[in-house]
Amino acid sequence: MTVSEFDLAPAVRALIVPGRPAAARPQLWLNSPAIVLRSDAADGPAGDDGERTVGSRAWLWGDDEDWRFDAGSGVLTSAVWNVPEINAGTDLGLRDWDHSATVTGTLRIEQPTDFGRPPTSVRWFDPGGTEIAGFYSSDPATDRPRRIAIAERTHLLIAGNTIVGWAIKEPARYITGEAVAPEAYATEPHVRLPPLLSAFLSLVTEENIDKLEEGDTEIRSGLQELATRLQAVSADGETRAAEVLSKVRQVLEDFAV
Repeated sequence: MTVSEFDLAPAVRALIVPGRPAAARPQLWLNSPAIVLRSDAADGPAGDDGERTVGSRAWLWGDDEDWRFDAGSGVLTSAVWNVPEINAGTDLGLRDWDHSATVTGTLRIEQPTDFGRPPTSVRWFDPGGTEIAGFYSSDPATDRPRRIAIAERTHLLIAGNTIVGWAIKEPARYITGEAVAPEAYATEPHVRLPPLLSAFLSLVTEENIDKLEEGDTEIRSGLQELATRLQAVSADGETRAAEVLSKVRQVLEDFAV
């Protein structure tokens, strides 16, 4: 078995262990947007694992991501990656990973210990909603690209020996939340949902939230139009559209003046 490695955080080397992915499927949460991965072997909610795990943790007043590893074996048990609300104008070299070497498997840290892993700072998605990516820098390295298939349609992006981001294909499949029917999760979405998810990501950004609070009518109108389109898809029985709709309505209620 071949095991390679990369820098997960300063002074933290992660081993790539080929085989079973770290998680079966990702979850895309839109309220405090995040990607959640959870090992089938983990007990309890992602990150709620007390003294049994070590790694990076998103504390109440901190910005670090959750990367939790078994305290004994050092194997990844769960991860929660923030989805930054800052959009990149280009794909930031994402296409360089399309045909790169890919390993399916999980991660293990040789010396299980606590550390800090700052979150991604910028996101990219295509207008059709077929892919979303998060990058730790707005100018990521792209030398010697390789990928780790860590869950269904989900890859970690490695350049050289450093993690630079993550990418998920068909993210609308994995929208998760109170409105989503369990049987809908990870299934083929309504054909109109992926571009509506893309429209949501285009409109709901840190910059646009600030504009809404300042009374920007164009952003407000765009969100109201998106709500109408999502309502139509939701009425067709697509509960993931209902979840996006609830977030749009929340943004309008909380920030539109």
